[in-house]
Amino acid sequence: MLVGGPLAWCERRFGKRATNVACYAAAAAGAALQVVGAAELAPAAVVVGGGMQGFSYAAGQSCRFNAAALAPAADKAKAVSWTVLGGAAAVLGPEVARMTLNAVPGAPYVGSFITAGVIQLAGLVCSGLVVYDDDGAKAGPAEAGGSGAAAEGGGGDSGAPGTDAPKDGDAAVAGSLATFGIVGAVVATSSVFCVMAAMMQTTPLAMLDAGFDKSMTVWVTEGHILGMFLPSLVSGRFVRWVGAQNAVVLGWCVLCVGGALPVVDAQRPAWAYFAGLVLIGVGWNLAYVGASLMLASTTLPPARAATLKRLTDGLAVTLVGCCILSTGAIFGALRHDAWWLYVGVGGCFLCLAVCHRLADTPDIPRVVAVGTRGGAGKGAAAKGATTAVEPASSATVQMTSVPPAADAKETYD
Repeated sequence: MLVGGPLAWCERRFGKRATNVACYAAAAAGAALQVVGAAELAPAAVVVGGGMQGFSYAAGQSCRFNAAALAPAADKAKAVSWTVLGGAAAVLGPEVARMTLNAVPGAPYVGSFITAGVIQLAGLVCSGLVVYDDDGAKAGPAEAGGSGAAAEGGGGDSGAPGTDAPKDGDAAVAGSLATFGIVGAVVATSSVFCVMAAMMQTTPLAMLDAGFDKSMTVWVTEGHILGMFLPSLVSGRFVRWVGAQNAVVLGWCVLCVGGALPVVDAQRPAWAYFAGLVLIGVGWNLAYVGASLMLASTTLPPARAATLKRLTDGLAVTLVGCCILSTGAIFGALRHDAWWLYVGVGGCFLCLAVCHRLADTPDIPRVVAVGTRGGAGKGAAAKGATTAVEPASSATVQMTSVPPAADAKETYD
């Protein structure tokens, strides 16, 4: 929740590989601290170690953007959805924790924390081996044989590791947040995560209050997790077919229907909770993949785009944390009427998504180099290049980029 901005700076300064490896190393150290805390009965060490493991979550959140950046334009949606599919492994977490709970005799939870540390170390190795979209930028434009404006201007905001962003980088990111299309993507990513988490956390409380046992709540929660991630097998193709914004709208519709199921029947049967949470998961998947694709398709320079994505994920996790902390108090005050509160909030965001879809406003702009006025030769691009910004349709996110002419230089607003 707190490391989105610092990690974006680290990615600019040291590169994505070094940043992610450091995140998993910190998470592994946190798991080791939890082992010591559980063995020595030190709750503070367990809490601090749990916070340190959040670094790996922050690193994993950016994987979908890296996959989209490396994928061909036609397969960006599929790359995002297949990356999100990896979250289906979360259904194994409770089972692994249960099986390793007493693995160390006389020291409960130590075995679970050791297992968590092993998983973090595996993530560290994988993060060091994976290909990143900024790997090819390490040489910089001057070393890669570039000439003209790129070499004379020092490379600009290339996003290459080891180069600092321009002084107005933060202002440019702040300005991009005022862009209508990017605002829609940020709001969709954050809000759908927030409402989904609130409904997911409320369900076990509501089921226990309705007389169901704890094993039933676990079964329903596992169904919800599968509903969140298994649709990624096809949601990428679906999002590409209907468009990112339409997928966000449809996802909100499915999520609101799922949220209403547990309370439309006064008897509140178990199937209503199960079906409702599965639909909530499916709706989240559609909206999340669509909104992530909108963010991944932004035409900001790489370093600024990375900052925007990190800050968006930080905002989403912050809102989710606030919702999780408040669900108990909200359910205690409203009981089962809390469902209608969440459905109402989801309906408001659905209306915003529909307005964003219908608004005749440029979504994610496409930068098209249209030529030069200064003639050919070294430095001509810097002196005479002109750039046209072609707005993408508000119905879909532009997922293809038009390569600039050989003597033209792209500029970004």
